Amino acid sequence: MKIKVTYYGLIVDKIGVSTEEISLEGRTLLRPYFEEKHPTLKNIEYKIAINNEFSEVLPEDSDSIEIALLPPFAGG
Repeated sequence: MKIKVTYYGLIVDKIGVSTEEISLEGRTLLRPYFEEKHPTLKNIEYKIAINNEFSEVLPEDSDSIEIALLPPFAGG
């Protein structure tokens, strides 16, 4: 399935893209997938959100999936 991925903040600076479309199937572990695709992520603290909920495993049964990789944010 085609999945829209959005990167934020420091992650965009490090990997050089803010959005991309990927193809994944089934219950994929996302952190290893993204860290292989973008090795710089191994050195960055970040969370993964799937459809606005924190998770690191791609659900099997969703028709529409959006993933966001979020670095730590400082309030202000």
